[in-house]
Amino acid sequence: MSWNKVSTATGYRVYRKEAGGSWKGLGNVTSNATTIYTDQNVTAGKSYTYTVRAYKEYEGKSHQGDYDKTGKTATVTSLHGTVKLLGATAEAGRKITVTWEKAGDCDGYVVYRKSGSGNWSRLIKVTDKNANSYTDGSGTAGTTYTYTVRAYKTINGKEAMGGFDSKGVSAECKN
Repeated sequence: MSWNKVSTATGYRVYRKEAGGSWKGLGNVTSNATTIYTDQNVTAGKSYTYTVRAYKEYEGKSHQGDYDKTGKTATVTSLHGTVKLLGATAEAGRKITVTWEKAGDCDGYVVYRKSGSGNWSRLIKVTDKNANSYTDGSGTAGTTYTYTVRAYKTINGKEAMGGFDSKGVSAECKN
């Protein structure tokens, strides 16, 4: 979120509330640093309302300015964070198993694959949010494949995707 700078402010106090809740302070931003605040503690699919209140330190006291009591509402439409990949292991029979750490608040995972310096291709959507591996049996023996995984959450009928490890994990497909 961002706001217009107040020339006499010492800093700003950022507040957030959820539907039906009351304002809760998130933190202070100094006036010389920025007029932007990023809320990192959100959940995909939830709506939050924000407001900002300028303050001035004067003679050892903090004097609060007025604030927009309605605030501005935003709905989180994507997941934050990247799934941590643990590895890719090749097995006989042209099978490669990719493993990862389970993500927090998600509905499942999307596994991507590429060979060489090619582009990522969506391989499969894993709808089990507790899954932490997928075995690919569609490779060609002797080809090295690189895999990455993104967590997803369905919000208003659409997939909100988390980040992904652009390096991925690799293994050579065995016969």
